[in-house]
Amino acid sequence: MFDAHVLKVLIASPGDTAPERDAVERALHGWNSSRAEREQIMLAPWRWETHAVPELGGSAQTIINSRAVDSCDVVIAIFDSKLGTATEAAVSGTAATAARGHDQAAFCRSVGSRVK
Repeated sequence: MFDAHVLKVLIASPGDTAPERDAVERALHGWNSSRAEREQIMLAPWRWETHAVPELGGSAQTIINSRAVDSCDVVIAIFDSKLGTATEAAVSGTAATAARGHDQAAFCRSVGSRVK
């Protein structure tokens, strides 16, 4: 057993990239196997297909944003031939996820630069 900082890694992509999502998840697990103990960092993959839980009170994208994007440390967005399914607020759910992750990172960099 060892202590580690866990980074939640959101893997976001439209439905035509399942093999690529699987490859990214395998790579994260491979990194954990070979480096987690030494670096004291664990990479925890989060995928909407396996981690999202249906709930009432908003659109699917709103729920994914609150459960995943807003609490993740890293967003990996994968695109191939499709952009994804349009949502009420964006050209696709994956595009919305990537943009929100980018906005969160920009906010964290902005706040972090003011904190001494």
